[in-house]
Amino acid sequence: MDLGLKQKVAIITGGSRGIGKGIALALAQEGCHLAICARNAEALQQAAEEMRAHRVKVLPLALDVTQPDQAEQLVEQTAGQFGRIDILINNVGGNRRGEFETTTDQDWQEIIELNLMAHTRLSRAVIPHMRKQGGGAIIFISSIFGRESGGRGLAIYNTTKSAMISLAKIMAVELAPHKIRVNSVAPGSIRFPGGSWDKRCLQDPEGIAEFVKREMPLGRFGTVEEVANVVAFLASERASLVTGACVNVDGGQSRSLIWRAITFVDLSHKNNSLFATIARVATHLHVFLRNSSNSLLISLILRRCSWRRRQASPCNWPNRFLSSLRRGARKSSR
Repeated sequence: MDLGLKQKVAIITGGSRGIGKGIALALAQEGCHLAICARNAEALQQAAEEMRAHRVKVLPLALDVTQPDQAEQLVEQTAGQFGRIDILINNVGGNRRGEFETTTDQDWQEIIELNLMAHTRLSRAVIPHMRKQGGGAIIFISSIFGRESGGRGLAIYNTTKSAMISLAKIMAVELAPHKIRVNSVAPGSIRFPGGSWDKRCLQDPEGIAEFVKREMPLGRFGTVEEVANVVAFLASERASLVTGACVNVDGGQSRSLIWRAITFVDLSHKNNSLFATIARVATHLHVFLRNSSNSLLISLILRRCSWRRRQASPCNWPNRFLSSLRRGARKSSR
């Protein structure tokens, strides 16, 4: 399928390796000219040569987008070289692991700068260019752990990735009149050479095999190319009606996280407190309703529930609802 990206111009942050490089290559294959940035100049030049093999122009800039002046430089040099900016891929990111109680203000500030503020500044900087030329596309590369709990030690990562998704949604509303579409993509566990999952696979193959069996419904890690293909589509006019969306690219991993949390933690909980139960119900509804793919399941569950007070005492109806939720889940999985 021709995505209609020939002669378009895209900025990709963190474009020298991993998902960012994969996105840049996917766009290059569609004929899109590129400005890529990273801090490692050597890796950046090597990546640029791979992209030029697709007969597109590539502007590699070794800089740090957490520095406001360098983020501005990226946008201005791209506009100066190509005369336009059609696509911004906010990909660069990182993490500072640690239990929440042990994290410091500096830990938070560094990752907020990297995972959120760099993207905020770049997005603000490209908007005037996109508005002037009649539209564009901005895509945030978040994570499924911006939607669900990523486990212990990921407080800063989860928080900033959630913020990216939320920011994309409000930007989509505000920029729609200017024909600027804004979306986010939430990859699951993606393996690529030199990446964190690749290192873990080499260090603990048996443990990772168990993780994949337990957490990955498709039975494997995702690839950079699978994420890049979705991003390329969202960047194109083929996705002209898609804005404000967060697209999971995770092989069902996030669904596994949701059901594991509901089935084995909350539904086995024996606390009969009305308020505690209502809180659990509200939390699960919020999780499900955030994902449009669960709308059919939600409607099925709600049809099974009776909301008439005469059929359930005020203290029992929340637990009855949870029971219906569990039955609906079992039925949908058959």
